[in-house]
Amino acid sequence: MNTREKLLLMWAVAATGLLLVLAAVFGWMVFPRPLLGVSLSGAAQMPTGAVMLYQCNRAAASCAPISSAESIFLQPDNMFSEFARNVRLGTDEKNALVWVAHNSPMEWRAFSPISTHLGCFVRWQETRELFVDPCGGAGWERDGTYREGPAPRALDYFPIRVENGEVLIDFELVKGKPNPQ
Repeated sequence: MNTREKLLLMWAVAATGLLLVLAAVFGWMVFPRPLLGVSLSGAAQMPTGAVMLYQCNRAAASCAPISSAESIFLQPDNMFSEFARNVRLGTDEKNALVWVAHNSPMEWRAFSPISTHLGCFVRWQETRELFVDPCGGAGWERDGTYREGPAPRALDYFPIRVENGEVLIDFELVKGKPNPQ
């Protein structure tokens, strides 16, 4: 190998390394990264067996419970408001809605409020202890597992954990398990 070939090889290796670095920087800037460890305000005081809807502000990395009066956007006649549509489509980078269930003293679950069947907002029906899809009629248990209706899988969920008495959610959506039909 002569000197010219050695120089060309060194230039090719350097150019390849530079392209890899640029691709990594581009990917880091363009693709969203999940928020890890966002605190659920007031969750530590949630009684065992409770299910609450939380609105999370991703920019501020905070989540607060929504009262029933504030959940007007979940009603069928207002389901396609701009906020609801953006959250449903996942295009609202600032806000997220999350159903949080405190099933036992150490068991917490956080679910996407979006039906795995038709993409409508699921509601918690206290009397039936069931998440219900008002559009397609599917139902899911309080742990997100499929119970009834045409849904193809369990509710999608977010990892949740308790550290030092604080309930934290990781915004990395995990697809629910397929139904055993």
